[in-house]
Amino acid sequence: MRRTTVWRLFEALMSRLGQHPRLLRLLRAGLWRARHLHISTADRDITELLASPFFDAAWYAARYPRMPRSPKAAAISYLALTGAARDPGPEFDASWYLAQNPDVGLGNPLLHYLRVGRHRLRAPSPAAAERTHLARAQALGVGLPIPSLRLAIGCVGSAENEALDRFMRSARLCTTKAEPAHCEILCATQPDTGNTPALHNRLMSQAARSGASLYIAANSSGIFDPSCIQALLRMSAAQAHRALIAASAFPQENPKSFDMENFDTGWALGDCLLIPLALIQDIGGLDEELEHFWDVDLSWRARQASYSVKNCPPALFHTHHPMAEWLDDAALASAYRLAWLWGHGAAQAEIGAEISRNGGTLPTLTARPPAGRDPQMADFAHGFGFAPARW
Repeated sequence: MRRTTVWRLFEALMSRLGQHPRLLRLLRAGLWRARHLHISTADRDITELLASPFFDAAWYAARYPRMPRSPKAAAISYLALTGAARDPGPEFDASWYLAQNPDVGLGNPLLHYLRVGRHRLRAPSPAAAERTHLARAQALGVGLPIPSLRLAIGCVGSAENEALDRFMRSARLCTTKAEPAHCEILCATQPDTGNTPALHNRLMSQAARSGASLYIAANSSGIFDPSCIQALLRMSAAQAHRALIAASAFPQENPKSFDMENFDTGWALGDCLLIPLALIQDIGGLDEELEHFWDVDLSWRARQASYSVKNCPPALFHTHHPMAEWLDDAALASAYRLAWLWGHGAAQAEIGAEISRNGGTLPTLTARPPAGRDPQMADFAHGFGFAPARW
């Protein structure tokens, strides 16, 4: 060994490093950190595999002879086979998943599914893909006739004339394609003293008086995809019109998560939102003090009233929200009131501290919030997302 070229080069390198003790210490520290990082990453991978229902250590050991039977050893063995098409359990088809998702590359297919694939609504096996396809079709009302009923579209916002004209043309095109028995498009401008929930309450009262059973709350600066209302009505029919259903915003999608099979979501975005007017009668309308996050409050109240809250991916509504809109003083004030309404003192205190740091004044509230809201329905664990995020 001492006569080999590699040894001589290594000996020369170590001799030079010996003349620079600080450089040698840095090299040793770097190697230790790299080793520690590798161990930490491997531990996280093993922990994630063992927590997944798709990794079955006993099944894996029985399927592949001479594999270790302890769960941790089996997970280590499975992770060592990077890029190999071995199934980790009966519910995950590695070969099929790799063929369907070339972006996995040389990575572990199950880890890719847990960290990327499921958040992008990919399936872990052909059987799961078929089950998901059927469940989605049922939730979306695919194949159902468009329900014949009265529908009202409430256009609220401060869009300029050109944008408002574009909105109206897209709405008329949508309603023509959907062909409900009767549809009216109601508009309300938003003066400085007005607010979105108050205007929607006014338009929903008008729609109810005209006999409408469904109402679509829409932002006047957006644009309906031609099939948007058609998809919303079919999904509503599939839920027996007992669901709050949001269209999907594009090109900037809201990152909150939703169930990949039944499309249940934490709350429904108010830019284009189908609301059963029976729900409004049950809960007494929107909270007019919430300039922002009125849709979050409505969604939690709907779920409390035994309505489901869903996202409708085929229903597209073009809109654009700069991030600054979610960070201004009015948004913080609405979030403060929302936490107060739902009895979440810790969230209220945290938001209040943020308002104070920004030099703002805490909103004036009564001593006690109105009764009727169950704190268990609210989610303040995810910041201003109010729900788990997909990314």
